[in-house]
Amino acid sequence: MTQPINAMATAPTDWVRQQYLKATQFLADMGIVTDNVALEESRYLPDTLSIWKLNSLDKASYWVLSCDQVVDALPASVAADAKAAALNFSMRWQMKAAQLQDVATDDSAKQQAIAMADFAEFVYSLCQQEKLWG
Repeated sequence: MTQPINAMATAPTDWVRQQYLKATQFLADMGIVTDNVALEESRYLPDTLSIWKLNSLDKASYWVLSCDQVVDALPASVAADAKAAALNFSMRWQMKAAQLQDVATDDSAKQQAIAMADFAEFVYSLCQQEKLWG
């Protein structure tokens, strides 16, 4: 993974299209209708993760991280760029995983917390690789 995380300027692959659809559907499920995507600010690492800056019809903006494992969103106001958004997602998932581990009473919940923490650490490790962010 030594290639920079791509801006959305190049033709999207099927995987990228799928992630975009997942991201917009995630917002739609929350009652947010997407108007457009800020292509210059959005990023993807093929077959790994995509970070979309999506603008809604009500003029709000959101960062949406989408990959095969998870989809999550946060207001664009909490992060200046895609890398900062990825760091924010990572921190949120670490905190949620710790909370889940504290209250988990069965093996399934404990495994879910471990998986969430592992993925958060993976996203954090990507953020630490400056060569990915150009």
